[in-house]
Amino acid sequence: MHFLGSFALGLFIIWFVFLSELFWKSVPNKKTIFFAVILSMIVIGGVWELFEYTNNLTESTEGYTKDVVHDMISVFVGAVLAGYVGSRENKNV
Repeated sequence: MHFLGSFALGLFIIWFVFLSELFWKSVPNKKTIFFAVILSMIVIGGVWELFEYTNNLTESTEGYTKDVVHDMISVFVGAVLAGYVGSRENKNV
């Protein structure tokens, strides 16, 4: 779930922040888009893990630490894929 959410939200961030021209009038280069998506998804994933911890949603069969590591790896892989797909599919970059 973290992978799919990270991928979908990463693509949305690419569109909303970079391609909708609400924040930038010209589209930044592919490298900027790629690393901005990865960084933003890691921050959002970290905030989500804090939300799970503070609301006591930490019941996991493998233990909380392994769950967090697995979730953050999934977030990172989804963000990398979104950054790759989003920056390659944009013809303006």
